[in-house]
Amino acid sequence: MGSRSTARGYTAKSKLQGAVDAAALAGAKAYLGNTVDASDEARMFFDANYADDFMGGSVVTFDASINEQSENMVVQATVSIPTTFMQIFGFNQLTLGSAAEVSASHTNLELALVVDVTGSMNSNDSNGDVKIDSLKTAGNTLLQSIYGEYTTLPGVYISLVPYRHVVNIGDRESWLTGYTASDYNPYGWTGCVFARNAPADQNDNPPNSTANRFEPYFWPSAHWYGTWWIDDYFAPYNPNKYCPVDEIISLTDQRATIEAGINGLDAQSGGGTQTAVGLAWGWRTISSLWRGQWHGPTPNDMPLDYDEPDLIKAVVFMTDGIADIGWEPMAYGFLSEGNLGTTNEALAEAEVNARLSTICEAMKTEGILIFSVTFAVTDPGIESTYRDCATQPDYFFNSPTGDELETAFEQIGRRLASLRLTQ
Repeated sequence: MGSRSTARGYTAKSKLQGAVDAAALAGAKAYLGNTVDASDEARMFFDANYADDFMGGSVVTFDASINEQSENMVVQATVSIPTTFMQIFGFNQLTLGSAAEVSASHTNLELALVVDVTGSMNSNDSNGDVKIDSLKTAGNTLLQSIYGEYTTLPGVYISLVPYRHVVNIGDRESWLTGYTASDYNPYGWTGCVFARNAPADQNDNPPNSTANRFEPYFWPSAHWYGTWWIDDYFAPYNPNKYCPVDEIISLTDQRATIEAGINGLDAQSGGGTQTAVGLAWGWRTISSLWRGQWHGPTPNDMPLDYDEPDLIKAVVFMTDGIADIGWEPMAYGFLSEGNLGTTNEALAEAEVNARLSTICEAMKTEGILIFSVTFAVTDPGIESTYRDCATQPDYFFNSPTGDELETAFEQIGRRLASLRLTQ
């Protein structure tokens, strides 16, 4: 075959196989969701990925059906494209065929989205796009890659963990130790907590004992002459100063709940960045040791066991920076208190990075898949830390711009969707 015809054949074959694969995945999802006809859904996705007149050719045959015995979605297609060089030998058409088979017996998914909402996310990337807006777009693209057109999928549960220098756990006073409600008058405690003492800050022990509970976040320097600065000018100075407004959303099977959380993300200034704290809380939302702790949208029999058959536990861990400690109280208190073993800022930040690495390795030991994403980051040290945290090299994504962040989240979503359906 001439080189030109060979190139056309390769191009058409690649396009055809991608369309068949997409059709099989879509058909299997439809079969699981039991909301639309699986064969019709498969054909719709095939047509969306392979135009009938691609390269001047046509679709000759298409078949999509469920093997009722194996519950596999089987898709087969053949196409015909006109040749170029081979026409002088009397071969005017080249017929190509592709097939794909996908198991429609689903694998459950527990996924934690751990996202950076520090003040720097209000700045622009190199394309001029506001980073927090790009994160919202990317997050919705990831959901689209997993759910397609569905609002729920059997066995799919997702949590959302926004983090800054601390994390907001919501109204969960039963997890606290050392809490006195009157200390927060007239504001009340708004949900942020300090990190536990090492090594409990780096593990997934549940808060079912005093040693594993959390101290409520408290900013004592906002107190002035026996009262809080509550006039209009000093209103931000209260015991919850810089506590993120975005609360953790624990595992839910409702796509709309996570979408609302993503769309409502608010990047606030102040407080620095504590990546290790964010990842630790992401871990806890999918840890089997926390079963029955979360309540809210999370069923009391979840999260499932680490070794549960047909289960994927995964984390998408995103940042636009790395551990940053300022003068404000953080998850480990004030730097001057030495809770990280030092009062030197650089050494304290290095200690937080070391604890992040410990958390990454502990999660991977439990079989959790970690997809790590850096956004608008130019520091090679940060990239190295996140690359090492990922389960494998191709689970790390460096995204200089919002467009590339969206592409990374789309690829992660497609990978997770494919993992749920055994090829």
